[in-house]
Amino acid sequence: MYGRIPQTNDTRCRFEVGLFQETLLPFVRRHNFSRRLVVHLDADLYSSTLFVLTTLAPYFKPGDIVFFDNFICSTDEFRAFQDYVNAFRVKYEVLGAVQEYLRVCVKILQ
Repeated sequence: MYGRIPQTNDTRCRFEVGLFQETLLPFVRRHNFSRRLVVHLDADLYSSTLFVLTTLAPYFKPGDIVFFDNFICSTDEFRAFQDYVNAFRVKYEVLGAVQEYLRVCVKILQ
């Protein structure tokens, strides 16, 4: 709120500040992907969403969860997810959606 990073004492959660193109690769290099991955993707734009999904594609495994916060726009997050699913032949299950698919949660199946 107001440009401040939310504070949390939960060691399972971490906020990365900056552009995805600057922060995602350092995150990938230091992250252990052996456990379930839960990603809350607040990218909004097609290019940012596609960058995140394709960068994480080699690490996604069955059971991983991805939350989209602006999925309803057919030219941005939704389109990027569809392009990612088609390019990587991803199977997924929609776990839930609210506000007419504005926010969507999917589980990676394979």
